Amino acid sequence: MVAGLALGLAPDTALGSASCSALTPGASPAANLAKINRCLKTAPFKATLAPGRYPVNGPIKVGARAVLIGSGRYPTIVLVSNPTHAHALAYFTGGHGRIGFVRLSGNGLLADTCCTTVVSFKGNSNVLDDALVTTASSRQTGIDLLCHCSGNRIVRDRIYGNKLGLIFGPYNSPRQVNTVDASHIHGNACDGVTFQGANAPTNKGGFGAVVNSTLDANGGRCPNGIPAAGVYSLGDLSGGRISGNHIYDNCGNDVDLVSGAGFTITRNMIDDPGHQFSGATLSCAGAGANLLNVQSSKIVDNTVTNDDNAHNAVPTSGDPNHIYEASGAALYSDLPNHGQVAIAFVLAYSLSESGTTTGNHISDNVFQANCSGSCIGLGYFASRDTGYDASLGWSAETTNYYTGNNPNGSNIGSVRGGGNWYAADTSCTEASSPPPCNTDDSQHPTSVNWARNDGFFFY
Repeated sequence: MVAGLALGLAPDTALGSASCSALTPGASPAANLAKINRCLKTAPFKATLAPGRYPVNGPIKVGARAVLIGSGRYPTIVLVSNPTHAHALAYFTGGHGRIGFVRLSGNGLLADTCCTTVVSFKGNSNVLDDALVTTASSRQTGIDLLCHCSGNRIVRDRIYGNKLGLIFGPYNSPRQVNTVDASHIHGNACDGVTFQGANAPTNKGGFGAVVNSTLDANGGRCPNGIPAAGVYSLGDLSGGRISGNHIYDNCGNDVDLVSGAGFTITRNMIDDPGHQFSGATLSCAGAGANLLNVQSSKIVDNTVTNDDNAHNAVPTSGDPNHIYEASGAALYSDLPNHGQVAIAFVLAYSLSESGTTTGNHISDNVFQANCSGSCIGLGYFASRDTGYDASLGWSAETTNYYTGNNPNGSNIGSVRGGGNWYAADTSCTEASSPPPCNTDDSQHPTSVNWARNDGFFFY
């Protein structure tokens, strides 16, 4: 049977009168889908879309070296029905493919499964560039890299109006790098970027890189009722690279890493966590960066602030991980001001999570928090048990190293629980002592503890 007749069209119009270099939209979702996919699987494997709205009733499939490109002002591919119950609007099914200069909308109609996403990567070295990606749904993901893959690039994209913006993992190592670059990830109901944790003994989670991007206004409508983050990870032992980004105005913690290892966090501007933005239905509260049971990571040359947000004071957000007091002690007793504290940077250990908080290098950062009214701002906080292994043993390998950090401008510079190392081989007796001293080291003398901890070590 002739393909055009199967669609109920005359043979010469079945795939549109325009060639693959100048496709135009039609009223039939089935015809639009057929002509786009035909161009992508027929040499030269390229479909160029003229401006307009392309309703489709199934997924676009971009195979090896195929290109789907928009001309003019962002042609829109929108799912209007889903008879095959597809869980993605566009798949990269091979390698070295490209989608660019289009708007992709799942329109809330993708099949509601664990892996529902607008764009799904299934191969290596594909590029999604200059695109707009939305599901128009708080149940589904914008982009997933749930593949044994590397070299994929998400560049200059806007990812918004999804449940999760983008998810890495859980299969890739630092030798298999997929990268988000120069993109804007905002207005997603839950986390902006997620590093997925290990889901089998043979993998350790999903490595990925988020660089030179903006992540804001995420996490205010998460169905679980918990304010979510700009960047989130749970159980990712492969780590990731978070570099050169502006991460701000998110409903929960701007950066929230739990039970992970191997992260490199550098040159980011991280500010205004717990932001109650327009459209947020949750009560927003958080820290600038919150690292819980995180190991062997580098946090270098970031500016992390939490300023003038009284609603971020710790009791508002609660202490579900019990990191601010010793076992059996009063709630928040390790914090000043009866716990009415907004914090820029938290490094903590929790008995309720896996792993230890060991081997991290935290250097040359600005940690600034100030708060008016009934609360105060705390630049950085380290909880009890940080710097010790699972048997509460201490060594040069387990401790966390703080050097050259600057909490100036905070109401209080730092509170230092656990067994960490604060430029302890250097005389830091003055507030003006240069790096490797932290600028508040003189307030934590070696007479209390040789490594400048505050003297409360274990839960």
